[in-house]
Amino acid sequence: MIRWQDNKYDVGGGEPFNTLSELIEHYKRNPMVETCGTVVHLRQPFNATRITAAGINARVEQLVKGGFWEEFEALQQGSRDIFSRNEGYKLENRNKNRYRNILPYDHTRVKLIDVDHSVAGAEYINANYIRLPTDGEQSINMNASQESLNAMMVTSCPACTAVQMQKNCPNCQILNKTCVQCAVKTATMPYSNCVTCSKKSENSGKHKRSESLTNTVLNASNLNGLCAVRSTNNTTAPIHNTGSNGIATRPSLGGNVLHKKLSSDLTEREMFKTYIATQGCLANTITDFWNMIWQENTRVIVMTTKEFEREKNKCAKYWPDEGQTKQFGPAKIQCVSENSSLRDYTLREFLFSWRDQPERRIYHYHFQVWPDHGVPTDPGCVLNFLQDVNTKQSQLTQAGEKPGPICVHCSAGIGRTGTFIVIDMILDQIDKHGLDTEIDIQRTIQMVRSQRSGLVQTEAQYKFVYYAVQHYIQTLIQRKRAEEQSIQVGREYTNIK
Repeated sequence: MIRWQDNKYDVGGGEPFNTLSELIEHYKRNPMVETCGTVVHLRQPFNATRITAAGINARVEQLVKGGFWEEFEALQQGSRDIFSRNEGYKLENRNKNRYRNILPYDHTRVKLIDVDHSVAGAEYINANYIRLPTDGEQSINMNASQESLNAMMVTSCPACTAVQMQKNCPNCQILNKTCVQCAVKTATMPYSNCVTCSKKSENSGKHKRSESLTNTVLNASNLNGLCAVRSTNNTTAPIHNTGSNGIATRPSLGGNVLHKKLSSDLTEREMFKTYIATQGCLANTITDFWNMIWQENTRVIVMTTKEFEREKNKCAKYWPDEGQTKQFGPAKIQCVSENSSLRDYTLREFLFSWRDQPERRIYHYHFQVWPDHGVPTDPGCVLNFLQDVNTKQSQLTQAGEKPGPICVHCSAGIGRTGTFIVIDMILDQIDKHGLDTEIDIQRTIQMVRSQRSGLVQTEAQYKFVYYAVQHYIQTLIQRKRAEEQSIQVGREYTNIK
């Protein structure tokens, strides 16, 4: 029996390993033999969803044989709604929900500030903040009664927290990993590259979160000993080169940026990548939508649905035609340009003003080849789209705009929206830690589902996350090989005399 003891995996007290994958690989190469002489074959089970990024091909090959359905069903069973959605159910807010059963969780929902608070439900919008917990972050107690993600001061990173929960949870002990219930309760993703865990740091990393994700100030002196974090606000120029297979390189941080001391005046939004997941606008929620965009200082909007699909309205048109200006309550929107010549999406540029304040430039990325409840035929087109979105966000940061969360919506704000966000999160993790890092797609989806119900809606979308990540990793490997070959050729030429 494989057991978890002293933060390591072993088989019956044998050689300990840091990860389950390492243990399995070791015994594949050095099989155990019973006293009767029978070789014991140890295979990685379908429910071992945590893998190294470089091992994605083997994992996908395994899941293609029937494991996708099993893994997605396990996700569905473990992701029942356990958080309150009281605001969405209120009578005054019902007509603001596109679908009766798709409502925002209370503890992560966006609350509108610039409204008439004497009007019941004025601050309500069907939208949630989505964020991947950072290295060194505390376990967040997400009770149904809490109105926001409030801070709890702790001294352990997510991996340490998960280990502690495993020791106290019988389900975790049986599974030899954090069970679904504990994962959802903590909303954490253990990282294999954790400096805090590997060095048993005694530093007390403290990380606060206030009522709004947009107003928290981080104190750098309380983050000593924690793992480096990847910021969306890159200070290096974004790279937009295209590899041999046509997939663009994502914007990345330089190593010195990853490890430099954090500035005490940086807000949480500036430090950690945050998204807003929301539904497609209704005619009566367009003003609320633009209110949120202004409040959060969002500069990039990602729309992954058409206005009409199957002759049904999926999203009210909340922008004017090119060269036109429209007023939605206090929001004044001018469409400066509309580029429809791009392969898979339309890029619009707006000038946006709220209550006659100075205008802001908004970039609207409208992806139009993603069918409702389905997936695109080519992961590469989504990866290139993601690249363009991230590059724009990085450019805005370098220009000193301090852009807020990227706002992502489809029609319901859970299927295509969740798929887009999860892929981007996984790719960010790979960019930060490299191909040797451990990724867990199922666990990542469990985590985001604890912030908005039902993200990544179908098995097809679940598969597509795997295929997109696999495509990206294959691209990285191919590019690395090409670079190595180029270096080798260069060396050969220098040897010629």
